[in-house]
Amino acid sequence: MGSLRIILVAMMLVAASGVPAAAEIQIKAPATVSAGAMLDVSWTGGEDPRDFLTIVEVEVPEGRYGSYSYAESGSWKVAAPEIAGDYEIRYLAAASPYPTLVR
Repeated sequence: MGSLRIILVAMMLVAASGVPAAAEIQIKAPATVSAGAMLDVSWTGGEDPRDFLTIVEVEVPEGRYGSYSYAESGSWKVAAPEIAGDYEIRYLAAASPYPTLVR
């Protein structure tokens, strides 16, 4: 069984007002995990309980998502993908086209 590398990159989108839209959102997760293992993800910040987190391969286009959890709880226990590779956890806004607020 291989391992996954979880890539968390701080990223902020700037709203039309010029104010960072995701300045207070922070995601915590292990940097690596075995394929298929349970993964504990936690986060702080965000204002819309309909926002959500997802784990996807790094090259997945913006707005796409896999397994997800709504942001209302602050924590998520999820099975890591079964296929080893580079993945990232994205915090997506609730409104389509689901822009990434933090990765």
